[in-house]
Amino acid sequence: MAFIKNKTLYVLNDEGVYSPFYTVKNEQFLTADRISGLFSFNEYRQAIRSPINKRTSRIYILNEDETIKRDISEYLVAGSVDMKHVSGQTRTANITLSNTKNEWKPSPTNDTFWKGTKFRIDTGIYFNGQVFWKKCGIFTPGDFTLDDDAMTISFQMYDKFALIDGTVAGRATNDFKIPVGTSIKLAIEKCLAIDKGDGKPYDSKPIMFPSKYKDEVTPYTLTQTSGTSIGDLIIELATMIFCDVSYNDDGNLTIVDGLNAENVEYGSVNWYFADNELSYSNPNIVIGLSKVVNEIKVLGAIENGKQYKGIAQNTSAKSQTNIKFTPIMSQEISDNNIIGDDNCLNRAKYELKKLSMLNFQLNFKSVFIPHLLPNTMVFWSNKRHNIRNGKFVINTIRFDLVNNDGMELSLTNMEDIAIV
Repeated sequence: MAFIKNKTLYVLNDEGVYSPFYTVKNEQFLTADRISGLFSFNEYRQAIRSPINKRTSRIYILNEDETIKRDISEYLVAGSVDMKHVSGQTRTANITLSNTKNEWKPSPTNDTFWKGTKFRIDTGIYFNGQVFWKKCGIFTPGDFTLDDDAMTISFQMYDKFALIDGTVAGRATNDFKIPVGTSIKLAIEKCLAIDKGDGKPYDSKPIMFPSKYKDEVTPYTLTQTSGTSIGDLIIELATMIFCDVSYNDDGNLTIVDGLNAENVEYGSVNWYFADNELSYSNPNIVIGLSKVVNEIKVLGAIENGKQYKGIAQNTSAKSQTNIKFTPIMSQEISDNNIIGDDNCLNRAKYELKKLSMLNFQLNFKSVFIPHLLPNTMVFWSNKRHNIRNGKFVINTIRFDLVNNDGMELSLTNMEDIAIV
């Protein structure tokens, strides 16, 4: 583990003490534009591949508006981050801070941290005087554990969705109605603007919303009753347009097209994993035949004696679980709020795509590559399985914030995803 202070990289030595190690000449964030030019970004690729690079992490306590309040990186003694591709909470972290001076006493009054406090975690690589940083997201703590013997404080942290889904906060205190015909983008923004009880909104940061759905409106009236989750309401709104919703690295609520296969950066390869580069190890493939669903039936509303319906089947030619190669395994969804056969069909396609990503899982351990995220594409080559530059979508990622242990990945072969 290493952290940076006053342009100096401090490294944890064998005695558990941080000592100055290297001078930092330059720091840069791995922003989207930098990653889009990944394969001409030679110094970063060299840093990833170097056996003598140094992992570095930092953690900040944030103000209410998510500006930095305090850098507490030097107290970090253990930690990990998990990311997954789902709607809702996608990121969690486990953090342990040194507490030798009993400085950390969680309290709503002593200006350290408490329920609802926000943290930012960054991670990166130091190599040859440069640090390449990647934001991991904005987090908020759950339970705290004070260990007097070890003189540490540990806590589980959740991404910002926990502040609106009831995990930490986000339970409605009053009934809230979204009328039929309301702009879905506006409805999501109104949910985030609800007073959380202290005169402030749940989230005032702008949302990321796909322009293709900017004119879509709610097909029915939604009612949020007291005690229910604002996050669940936002997920329901996103599902109306067949989208996934979660918080991104910068803490912006992000709505992503979940129906189109091109919704992730499939057009840009985020890394090449190959046998001859030794960038990964211990691969295993899990074939979950007991979980296979290759047909989804959606039954919608009934109007004038007719029920709307839609059926999506996995007919992707290269998918091993398509209905030609595998007996039909069907799942039925009933939702009397869906109006129109087309909407039923699109919902069926959306659900089938998500389920098909669980059938075949490739798992391996890789070198640490900070910019990788769930729902992005990499190439994987493996002679044993006769795969050359196979396109794989990342489902989950796990990495340590302190130890230089690389990262654990779970992926799905794009050929196995049901794109109807």
